[in-house]
Amino acid sequence: MPVAGDIPLVPGKPVRGVKMKLPFPSKGIFKGRAACEQPMITTPDMDNVRLYDVLGNRARGGQRPGLDKLYSQRIGGGVMPIVAICSVTVVD
Repeated sequence: MPVAGDIPLVPGKPVRGVKMKLPFPSKGIFKGRAACEQPMITTPDMDNVRLYDVLGNRARGGQRPGLDKLYSQRIGGGVMPIVAICSVTVVD
């Protein structure tokens, strides 16, 4: 049975008052094995995060900053929104 500190973990029952160290997944995403075989400090999924912060350049994990809109006007308008953008290359 898995344990958190000295307290046994029971599936479906919350554990309260237990301090656990959860390291930031600094080795990034790893999808090569089942979740129970996940290498240390990796994760099967993460979005919009980065390891180093901008100001202190310290490895402590954090949210990636959002992007600013380039145009305030909606491209395509409300009646005909853009559905897909494709790239075409012609070779002669």
